[in-house]
Amino acid sequence: LHMLEQLAGEQGSPVTGPPTEWSQLDPRCSLTLRYDLVGLVEHSGTYRDGHYTTYVRMPPADGVGAPAWNLFSDSKVVPASEASVLGAQAFLLFYAQQQ
Repeated sequence: LHMLEQLAGEQGSPVTGPPTEWSQLDPRCSLTLRYDLVGLVEHSGTYRDGHYTTYVRMPPADGVGAPAWNLFSDSKVVPASEASVLGAQAFLLFYAQQQ
């Protein structure tokens, strides 16, 4: 089953606003959990033909400093700005729970 084939019509459009329905967590849960965006998958093209790219937030190699975003496209990996990540047409988002 290909997820993009589930779009309505051949020219499916991306969702660009907040969700209209929210999942309710158990109201008895008193934990405050926070998450960081650590990656996203972007698709360009149609559901019949297109290309996937991925942005991944990588920890610094030396363990010092801030994590940096990288863009993965086939065999090519290049640094990416936070602005390009925030402007991406995300198909799938990945989060990690803060410690």
